Amino acid sequence: MIVVSVGPYIRANIIPADLSVSEASRRLGVGRPALSNLLNGNARLSRDMALKLERTFGADANMLIRRQAELEEQAEKAATEVRIARQQAAGYLKITSSEIANWAATIEARTRLPVLLRRLVHADVDPSAKVDFPGYDAGERKGWDGSTQVDSPGHWVPDGKAGWELSVSGDLPGKPNRDIQARSKLPASERAATTFVFVTAQNWQGKETWIAKQRGLGQWRDVRAYDAVDLEQWLERSATTQLWFVRELGRSLDGIVPIAECWRRWTESTSPKLSPLLFDEAIKERRQTLVDWIEGHGEHPFVIVADSADEALAFLALALLEPDGIAGVLHDRAVLATDANALVRLAAASPDAILIVADRETELAASSLTRRNRVIVVRPRTSVENDADLTLQTPSSECFGLALQDMGVEEHLREQLSDESGLSPTILRRCLALTPELRLPSWASEKALLRKLMPMLLAGAWNRTVEADSMLVAELAGKAFEEVEEDLIDLLTLPEAPVWAIGNYRGLVSRKDALFTAGAALSHDDIDRFFEVAEFILSEDDPALDLPPEERWSANIYGKKRDISSSMRAAVSELLVLLAVYGDRILGSQVSPVGIRVDSLVSRLLHAVEARKWLSQQSDLPLLAEASPRAFLEAVELDLRSEHPQLLTMLRPVQSGGFDSPDRTGLLWALEVIAWNEAYLFRVARVLARLCEVPINDNWVNKPENSLESLVRSWLPQTAADIDQRLALLDMIVREFPAVGWNLCKAQIETGHRSASPNATPRWRTDAAGAGGATYEEDYRMRRHALDLMLDWPLLDLSQLSDLISESAEMTNKDQLAVWARVQRWIDNCPSDEERAMLREHMRRSVLSRRSRQKVRTGKVDGIRRAIFEALAPNDLVERHRWLFAEQWVSESGDDIWNDDFDYKKHEAHIDALRRSAIAEIRDGLGLDGIGRLLSSVNAWHTVGHYVSKITPNGEVADLVATILARLQSSNERYWIGCLQGVLQALVDDEQAVILRTLVPELDDAAALTLFKYASFEGRTWSLLAELRPNLQVPYWREVVPYGWRQSERELNLCVERLLDVDRPISAFNAMSHEFKRLDGAILARLMKALIQPAKELEREVQINAGAISDALDALQASGAASVAELAQYEYLFISALSHSRHGIPNLELRIEEAPADFVQLVALLYRRDDGGEDPPELRIPEGRDMQSIGSNVYRVLDKIKRTPGTQNDGTVDSSALLAWLIDVRERLRLVGRANVGDSQIGQLLGRTGPGADGIWPNEAVRDALEACGSDRMIRGMEIGLHNNRGATWRGPGGGQERNLASKYRAFSRQLQVDYPVTSRMLEHVAQMYDGQAEWHDTDEAVRKRLRRR
Repeated sequence: MIVVSVGPYIRANIIPADLSVSEASRRLGVGRPALSNLLNGNARLSRDMALKLERTFGADANMLIRRQAELEEQAEKAATEVRIARQQAAGYLKITSSEIANWAATIEARTRLPVLLRRLVHADVDPSAKVDFPGYDAGERKGWDGSTQVDSPGHWVPDGKAGWELSVSGDLPGKPNRDIQARSKLPASERAATTFVFVTAQNWQGKETWIAKQRGLGQWRDVRAYDAVDLEQWLERSATTQLWFVRELGRSLDGIVPIAECWRRWTESTSPKLSPLLFDEAIKERRQTLVDWIEGHGEHPFVIVADSADEALAFLALALLEPDGIAGVLHDRAVLATDANALVRLAAASPDAILIVADRETELAASSLTRRNRVIVVRPRTSVENDADLTLQTPSSECFGLALQDMGVEEHLREQLSDESGLSPTILRRCLALTPELRLPSWASEKALLRKLMPMLLAGAWNRTVEADSMLVAELAGKAFEEVEEDLIDLLTLPEAPVWAIGNYRGLVSRKDALFTAGAALSHDDIDRFFEVAEFILSEDDPALDLPPEERWSANIYGKKRDISSSMRAAVSELLVLLAVYGDRILGSQVSPVGIRVDSLVSRLLHAVEARKWLSQQSDLPLLAEASPRAFLEAVELDLRSEHPQLLTMLRPVQSGGFDSPDRTGLLWALEVIAWNEAYLFRVARVLARLCEVPINDNWVNKPENSLESLVRSWLPQTAADIDQRLALLDMIVREFPAVGWNLCKAQIETGHRSASPNATPRWRTDAAGAGGATYEEDYRMRRHALDLMLDWPLLDLSQLSDLISESAEMTNKDQLAVWARVQRWIDNCPSDEERAMLREHMRRSVLSRRSRQKVRTGKVDGIRRAIFEALAPNDLVERHRWLFAEQWVSESGDDIWNDDFDYKKHEAHIDALRRSAIAEIRDGLGLDGIGRLLSSVNAWHTVGHYVSKITPNGEVADLVATILARLQSSNERYWIGCLQGVLQALVDDEQAVILRTLVPELDDAAALTLFKYASFEGRTWSLLAELRPNLQVPYWREVVPYGWRQSERELNLCVERLLDVDRPISAFNAMSHEFKRLDGAILARLMKALIQPAKELEREVQINAGAISDALDALQASGAASVAELAQYEYLFISALSHSRHGIPNLELRIEEAPADFVQLVALLYRRDDGGEDPPELRIPEGRDMQSIGSNVYRVLDKIKRTPGTQNDGTVDSSALLAWLIDVRERLRLVGRANVGDSQIGQLLGRTGPGADGIWPNEAVRDALEACGSDRMIRGMEIGLHNNRGATWRGPGGGQERNLASKYRAFSRQLQVDYPVTSRMLEHVAQMYDGQAEWHDTDEAVRKRLRRR
């Protein structure tokens, strides 16, 4: 007998939590085992124990006795229901042992018997039991045929651990003997803890004798055996298992369908079979909701809504599986009832069955069963809004694509099927149906419904709140918009409804499906109205073009948006394509040919239009081109032949900054779409080649040259044209557009990693079907042909030769010899020294590396290459050595860097030697004039000076410096400055001081100042300046470019002081940007004070290094040289630089807490008075000050303060201190006429506070404050502060994040509703706010999926 006890309640609510059972039993005066049994629910409560609990722990004895009696009554009632149910189940479907034995002889029985046992075991034990019986395809798994681990035994299932062996064989007792012998190899300890169970689906006469013999051996904990007679009796305990097994036996059963059969019907009705991955997202997101309801105690039915009832049933069949995909107890309990009588009978026989109903009659019958059974109601999506517990949303494009891939659908058909089905699994099933009956929805034969669908078919998608959309839908319908909305509601009630409505958006589930299903109902007037409306919509100007390109992203903010929604605009373009492709086939002779009308419309839209018209159409161009390739190409070609092509405006470069985007994308995608059709390939290529001639200097990849190259790409051509056509296309481009053609050829022969993105493809036409690949032979033919064209080029220039040389190492010997022959021919034509030097340097960096030499197949090629390299050496010394000084770093040869033995130190030493030799050669041969020529043609001026200094004898360096100074003064060329710096800084020890002492006395002030300015920036230079030319100290510190590395701390401090003396705080600050910690605190304080004062930097405008502000304030605060008030002032003035810094604004936050008047001043500076009065001077921005800048700083401060007033050192908040601050601030704000806005700002500050010690937000101090003085404005401000403090978030699909937040704050609200009612109400309002946001995101995601927005 099962014991029910109030003991667990006593343990949780009566016995103190910190009191042990032993101590409690001592106090009660009872034995510990007796109390333990009671508390663990293993013994009922006696009256004597109740009285002892009352005397000892203050419990209500009568209440406990009543609760014990209620539990026993409920247990008895439940047991009675189980007995009745088992009686009903026993008579539900009679299955005999003979039927079971006959079934055992079938092929399927071997893999189905484990499934039968699994279902029977689930019906016999607690749901928490561990049950594993792999069946179907997993039935051949090694090990036990089945295993169970249960705490409470069932009628048939032993307690503890059991291993099960199953058989359909008639070899008895041979098969059980072999099985138990095989399992005897298990360790004795494991066998002693395991019950061996043998199950045969045959009748076994000697079963009891065999059991007795095996038990007598004592090798197992216990031994059991069941045969067909036992299975017959066991089946009587589970009506749902009877239902399943009856179908296995092949017996007909009206009105009841196991859930597994629902999935089989769904998936096997199509070719290919539908993939479970169609529901992958829905199961991940919503399965737990379903499981929680099944395992809960609710008495309401669970309503599931989908595009069709069959879709919902298919989802259920998968969702009720275990997470690993195995059929478990929930799946075994679930059945679909299609008949009311069968439903009622099954419910009586199986109270644990999960009853699924999918029609109105059975749903009504199930309404009286929900207190006893779990009832799931499946409905098609039949209204705009519904109260469903679970609504199956449209899968994402990614999920749908993966499912199609899993089904074996070829890649080029996946996008087409996604479009045709509208991402609806129900419509996909229709598209792929094996039988004609499934291919058409039930409503397709009702003419009245088809007429209601017509305006929706023509409009495609619209937003009912957009006035222009409503007007145009009414125009298409030929009746009032309100009537169309009523018709929409009628259509939404249909099973497999062809329309959808989400929020304010309406549309067709699948445009093509609706066109093929209902297109024949379109009249001539319908088509006429559509073309009139389509031309009106697609002719609408884009007001965003009134804005600069970098501001167009914010066109909606400026009110620069179209009157017609983008959804309707795209839908109209889409229907033009569908009509062009399928219209004449569907409509037949009932209307005039629509293909011609589409051509005419596209031509009118694009023929000889201005640039703004092209720009307005940019997003429509791909669909317009697909609708009428001929009309589109004619319009483009006509424009490009005109004197001033308007299309070229679309090729403007994208501006940097991140807010601009290309205007050319739609045009290029349109051309790519058409190019898949070989009939238009050559025309598209000529257009793209013409566009390639316009330089586009930005970093975006989508350029005409990339679109054009994709058409002839050797390994991934983006056209359906064959290889011969593509070769001819390359010839044509080379012939008609040589410069463009060369780049196309070069792209084909380039080696290394190859990557490319697919081109735009037609959405509805099949031009790209099966295209887009190339065989190895085709790849080789294109590459070979491109190289031949390049080698036979009539006249190669320097750039083209460089291209050939770059790829020559990968060529055959024959092709390499041809390349070097072309180079030799170029040399023979006497190029300039500059050109020779450039090509020679290119050779050095590309083909003279060791790796490239290893690829050379013969010594002959290497010899020729070396000879050409030497022949290219310029005669002019400057040109010959210029490569060594072009930049500071000399690149290594070719790809030497990738060689494992490459040595940077050896490379640097080698370059050092070459540079010394080169400078010596130039100076010896050409003198300082030659050095000047070198400087004028390179960037490494300092390096040139360094080596000039190094090769100059010590006694001549002073003369060298004097000469360079003279050159600088006479020519004023900046490269002489770099050279002078290089010369001076190459000197070591006291050499520079000697030079200065030697030259300065002989120089005029200007030359001396120049010499000091470019000498080393260090203390020795400054001392010599003070000694030799004290009159130049002020000019020096005004003009020198300071830097703060390599100096001592004394020098750093002196540098800052001198720069501040000449009013250069910004230069001083920037120079010290990495050295603040080394500055003296007083000097750093002086620097920061100077930095915030008005100052003029001489010679050039200098910007503060904002990134260093945080480091400077860290160092200043650590030095102790500034007060909290001063630090707070700096944090306020540099708030924009500190917003996301490590330093933050801690002193400003502390100051606002300590001086409430400062907070009031900030609020007053930013917001007007509530009463219209006049402020005192200290609350007004002074005349002449930058009001916008001050307002911006104040706003940032109020937005960034996070410290809650009253915060202690340990992070907790003192309630008294916070409340005192609030009372003070609120009174001050009231006196200056800003009580309302002040409360809002206070609330936003409190909204950034942290949680309390109990983990609940807000913390206890803020809760106390709200209860004491929380106004509505303060509470609304807190909600704003909390929301804004969330910051930027990564968004997944839908409103899941917001729902989680709503749940969190609602839970907080419930926990605080007794002690903190004001806070509780605020938290509930926050939860409602997140509920609304979650719903908005859900709606937006659903609309995006329906509209196929990427």
